[in-house]
Order: sequence, then C-alpha cells, then structure tokens
Amino acid sequence: MRIKYIVHLLFLSVSFPLISLGVDFLVPHKNFLNPKVIEQKDFLKPEVISIDIPGFPGAYNPALIEHFEGYLLFFRYDVPLEHIYKKTKFKYMSYIGFVYLDCDFKVDSEVKFLNLNNPYCEDPRVVRFGDKIVMFFNTIERLDPTSRSMKMALIDPDTGEVEYVCKLPGKRKNLEKNWTPFVRNEGGKSSLFFVYDYQNLEVVELTKIDSDWQILSTKTNPLFGPDYLDWKEKWGPYRGGAPLIEIDNEIFCFSHSCFIETLNVWGTDRRNYYYNAGLFTLSSDFSTPLKLLPNPILYEGAYDSPRKRAPNKWVIYPTGVVYKPQTGKIYLSLGENDGKIRILEFDKDRLISQLTPFQK
Repeated sequence: MRIKYIVHLLFLSVSFPLISLGVDFLVPHKNFLNPKVIEQKDFLKPEVISIDIPGFPGAYNPALIEHFEGYLLFFRYDVPLEHIYKKTKFKYMSYIGFVYLDCDFKVDSEVKFLNLNNPYCEDPRVVRFGDKIVMFFNTIERLDPTSRSMKMALIDPDTGEVEYVCKLPGKRKNLEKNWTPFVRNEGGKSSLFFVYDYQNLEVVELTKIDSDWQILSTKTNPLFGPDYLDWKEKWGPYRGGAPLIEIDNEIFCFSHSCFIETLNVWGTDRRNYYYNAGLFTLSSDFSTPLKLLPNPILYEGAYDSPRKRAPNKWVIYPTGVVYKPQTGKIYLSLGENDGKIRILEFDKDRLISQLTPFQK
C-alpha cells in the first residue's frame, strides 16, 4: 500500500507540474513561459473579476449578456451523482442556471435554473435576438447517451422562463459541441447565425420556417495561413468560444484552443490537456480574416483555481463577451478549470494594439 502511495505522488509531481518562477499565475506548461506570452499578458493586464454564485460553489462556463443597467449571467452547474443511464455511466448531472448582476458585477438576485427537460445540459452561450434571449447549449440524446447534440432555448429576459427548446439542425458528428451563436442587425432586421467550425470558418445562417428552425445558408473561408498554422501547432486549433461581436467594423472572435502533452510515467502514457483562450478578427461581412492576437490570453491568477473534476486538465474557456463603447471596455466571461467563473475587463484600444495582421 505504501509503495502504491509513493508511486502516486511521483506520478503527480511528474505529470502535473506547476511552475511559478516569479510570475503572478501558476504556469501549467513551459509554453506559457515564452517571453512573448508573458510580455503580452503584462501589457494587456486585464482586471480580473471573480464571481462566486451563493449556494452553488464550482459553477463555471459563464455566458454574459447586458440587461438594463447590469447583466445576466448564465452558467453551468454540475451535481455529483454517479449513476448509469441506458448502460452509460455518468459521474454527475449538469444544469444551467442564471443570476442577475448589477453594474459592478455583484450578484443581485437568487439563482434560477432553467427548465430544459434534461439533466445533462452543458456550456451555455447566449445572444439577444429581438426581444428574447437565445441560448445555445449541448446535451445528450435520450435514446443514445453516448451522443451529444446542440439545442437552442428561447428565453424571456424579464422572467427567465424558457418559452421553448428545439434541436438545432446541422448535426454531422456523434459528439457536437461549441457551436457559437451571433446576431446581425441590419436594415431593421435581426438574423441569427452560428459558427460551426472555426478552422474552416464555417458560418451558418438559421431561419424559422413555419415552426421549425432550418439552415438558410452556409459560408466557409478557411483560416489556413502561416500564422494560424503556427498558432495551431503551438496552442491547438481554434474552437468555439464567446458569441461573435462587432467592434469598430470588425468581427471579434474569442475562441478556445487545446494542446495535449503525453508523458510516460512508469511505463504508462498519461495525457495532460491545456485549454487556452485566443482572439482573431474578421471583416464585417465575414469574408476575410483580418488580425489575430499572437499569444493566448492570460491574466493574474490564471489557472490557479482548484482542478477537482479533472486533475490532468488546465482550462481557460471563453463563453461570453460584452462590449461597452461608451467606456471602451470589453468584458470577457470565461470558465476556469471547470469550477470557477472569471470576467476579464480589457481596454479596447490596448487589446487592439496587440493584434497583428493575418498573413495570406
């Protein structure tokens, strides 16, 4: 028994290193110690707002939207419960709740959980569409719990009541996640879109015909330039993130990436996963990649929250964004280590000054 304990400690020390070396956050991998990564972090220096939901510790992956003088914050909350559903083992059930925040991001209401008729709902993204809130999320298929599909809920922003839930069209894989919604308002008309695939920049427009949502159009424009390929090699491919927003006639895409490190510990391969946040911009018609942030978004205290669910995963996962043109501030909401809610406040001009043009 003592030998097994010692081996376990050795595995943790080799497989899950944390490095400080004088920086103000815990560095899970040497790639984050690159001088250019640190320089960008120190220049941007976003203000970090940590939000704890009273009564629901460990809430994470927050979606943020403006509401009157404050905000609405949607989040994922996991309830530990080992069980088997249709021969598939689960360790928890997942629900989506929301709270009102005041203008200083203080919780200003009781928590309300959405009635989505499924206890396996994950990772909300929200946009305002007309006088409603549209929320994208993923959940298991009732008949096949090994499969996940994307769904959309229409929510009354004043009451928080779910008006209806529908399955989104366009599923291609057994496991669908990270479809990222956004809304365009042109000529007095609002149109609903989502990004299906970031590498191919596949933008899908939805329309409602009779009572069903259907795909109206799809456009693709791959990002395969040398700078993106360099990003992909270092940090992993771009994946879904916060809803797209328009700032100064450019579309800002806060996405996430993940790279994997395989370590051999006592003859056994162990994998560590490093999720990080990135940013690139597009032309207002989505036809042309314009700029990108050359390094991942980091901040004071990044990655230092407990990793209770998965000790081999370090996670920064952007899920919401608000731009306040009157103050020039950008607020990015993200989940950290699958158990913490953070909001980063950026100065727009400082952030834009760090973007570099996409190479053709």
